[in-house]
Amino acid sequence: MPGTAVPSISAVHGRRQAVLLALALVPMFALWWSPVRLPDVWGGLTYIQWHTLLELSSMLVCGAIAAVAWNARELEVPRSVNVLGSACGGALLLDLAHTLSFPGMPDLAGVNDATRAAALFMAGRLLIAAAMLCVAALPWRADDQPRWTRHAPLAVVAYVLIVLGWVFGWRESLPALVIEGQSLTFLKHAGEGVLVAMFLIAAALLVRRTTAAAPPPFDVPSLLCAAALMAIGEAVFTMFTRLSDLALVAGHLYKVAGFWMVYRTIVADSIRSPYQRLLDSRHRLRHSEEELRTITDNIPAMVAFVDNEQRYQFVNRNYQRWLGKSPEQMLGRTALEIFGEEHYSILRPHIERALAGQTFAIDHRVTGTELSRGRWFNIMYMPKVRADGGVSGVYILTSDVTDVMVAERRALFLAEHDELTTLPNRATFQFAVGKALDHSTRDSSQFAVIFVDVDRFKVINDTLGHAAGDHLLQELASRMKHVVRGRDLVARMGGDEMCLLLHDVRDASHAAEIAERILGALRVPVELRSGIQHHVTVSAGIAVFPQDGTDVETLLRHADIAMYRAKAAGRDGFALFGAHDGGPAEARLNLELELRTAIDLGQLVLHYQPRVDVITGRPAGMEALVRWQHPERGLLAPGHFIDIAEETGLIVPMGAWVMRQAAAALRRLHESGATGLTMSVNVSARQFKNPRLVDEVAEMLAIAGCAPHQIELELTESAVMDQPDAAEATMRRLKAIGVRLAMDDFGTGYSSLAALKRFPVDCVKIDRSFVNDIPADSDDAALTRAIIAMGHSLGLHVVAEGVERRDQLDFLRREGCDEYQGYLFGKPMPEAALVALLAQTMRPVLVAVS
Repeated sequence: MPGTAVPSISAVHGRRQAVLLALALVPMFALWWSPVRLPDVWGGLTYIQWHTLLELSSMLVCGAIAAVAWNARELEVPRSVNVLGSACGGALLLDLAHTLSFPGMPDLAGVNDATRAAALFMAGRLLIAAAMLCVAALPWRADDQPRWTRHAPLAVVAYVLIVLGWVFGWRESLPALVIEGQSLTFLKHAGEGVLVAMFLIAAALLVRRTTAAAPPPFDVPSLLCAAALMAIGEAVFTMFTRLSDLALVAGHLYKVAGFWMVYRTIVADSIRSPYQRLLDSRHRLRHSEEELRTITDNIPAMVAFVDNEQRYQFVNRNYQRWLGKSPEQMLGRTALEIFGEEHYSILRPHIERALAGQTFAIDHRVTGTELSRGRWFNIMYMPKVRADGGVSGVYILTSDVTDVMVAERRALFLAEHDELTTLPNRATFQFAVGKALDHSTRDSSQFAVIFVDVDRFKVINDTLGHAAGDHLLQELASRMKHVVRGRDLVARMGGDEMCLLLHDVRDASHAAEIAERILGALRVPVELRSGIQHHVTVSAGIAVFPQDGTDVETLLRHADIAMYRAKAAGRDGFALFGAHDGGPAEARLNLELELRTAIDLGQLVLHYQPRVDVITGRPAGMEALVRWQHPERGLLAPGHFIDIAEETGLIVPMGAWVMRQAAAALRRLHESGATGLTMSVNVSARQFKNPRLVDEVAEMLAIAGCAPHQIELELTESAVMDQPDAAEATMRRLKAIGVRLAMDDFGTGYSSLAALKRFPVDCVKIDRSFVNDIPADSDDAALTRAIIAMGHSLGLHVVAEGVERRDQLDFLRREGCDEYQGYLFGKPMPEAALVALLAQTMRPVLVAVS
């Protein structure tokens, strides 16, 4: 199992080798205590034959060690082990020369004698002892070992040649090592002592290294046992005086046993351990494959791997669940063989593109299988890149995104259309009017905007129910779409209000002809209850570009004004905005002249409407609203003069005055103890385009001494969408100062989700037209709910305007709206009344700005 430690060969055999060493000491002490001389013929063989047989055994083991070490030189074993293998190869050659030079063997290169044979024997033992010391002393990590160990084979060959040249070329220079029948010379005893010491030192070093924390790279106990056996063997070699002594045979047996233990080490490291590691790796791989299969079979996606021949080499079970194709049916086959030519013709270019090294994703609609027909899949193609940069196949990850696609398309549709009638919504209509403005300005052509309102629609809703009202709106929308020309546009603005955009009208009379045709189609009775026909009428107002307005807001406002004239004239008809008499125009001019002096005479005053936290019910801020204290007409609301100020440009100095006064009022409230409040100030479209706006805001903050985050500038949608690039730059400069920005009357203009994501706003204000009929009006409730959810998903504060009833507040609280303002809590009021209200409601003061 993965993570389970596999017992090493050293741990398994260490106890057995310790017992072997203990038993190996017994014969040595027995021979030391009582030497034994063998007969000339023993077991049917002479001593020479026994010697030759033992040496051949030793040489076979040495040869095996050398061969295995040579073949394992590329494995992850220390190079010192390869040094030992090379030494065994050299010892084989020296032992062969020793065997052929042994007294009693045929004379091949001079007369054989005991000294020559002993010299060759000790030279071989010296080579093995030195190699054992290298293994025990040198670092075992391949990266830390000296470079000279790579040249060990050449060094061994040189050593063997020197020894053979000396022994056979200069025999007379060899010192006496053995006095046959008497004893060994001192030099022989000293040499054997050196060999014993070398083997024991190697054994001691190996013992010390077996206690190290790091795991050894090979079977150290076997090598330790080999060093000890060879040391015992060398000690036994000092106990014979004649070639027929049992001590000489015993020494050879120890030698063979030592080489056998070395062989075990080399084989364990080069063959057995790698094989065991291979088995362990296979086991772990099999377990990992099972885990991978379990994971891939249970993730909500289809996973596959295709090789360079486009054959499936891996698929999970979701192919069977979603496409009805089991892994057994797909493995080793191509998409052409599995799905057929039609489906393969779609997949093939994508697979080939991925095999060319590209990573990409596509959306694909399934048509060829009953299980998933009509569903949308997102297919990710990821090439498998080799180390050399080539591609060896493609990973294919397929996810079912049908629900996401449907939701996205639904959201996109609702962002631009009315859910009930499927007509374009207010934002889409205003965008279309903007495009018509650009086109007509370039071509010097005219177009008309018709504002349509159903007469007595509230009565229908109240008496027949909302379902009947919804059916009526759907029927009227359908009729208007069939009556207008192909290029014209019909939209629902909200409630029972609809608008038409008529392209390329010749003049106002041409627009009137089309309006009359539309009204005629809408007069046809509608069956709102089973078997009962209802006669429904509408009133319409017409504004024509350019004479009735040169921007979107003006045209819509004038068409709305004309519609109310039609209602005032008795309903069931239309009115042209440009057809009114000169009386109102003259009154409008007088009001403009009076407004120009009102700012200088100090006739403008500010009232403040609280913004209330939906959860706590306490004021979190207020909106500054300008009023005109007219000397003759009394206190005038903004609806009487703001349009004139906007058109004449007076809105710019008026807006600057409002900001300064509002900031000063906020400062006075702060000094009186009402801290943590936010002051909202409206910025008109024309004021927003003023190049000094940012400087004026900075100066206002410096003079009033207010914290920038306590000032919130409310921008209209049309103001920021008229020139979005310039608007974004201005907004980011304002944000750099630290003030907050709010999108006012959201949903009534150009805005969209993309616009909110683009512009650095902090707050979105839901227009009162959506709040008026909630929660009873399902359309307005759905739109309000969507705006709240969308605002929160973008991290925006959401404020509802025009809240006048408790059921409206309850709905907003349930949907998670942050703040509201409206007559339910308080009307716009002078500063003194606001201070009194705050003194009653704010203990402690709530900080609404986060």
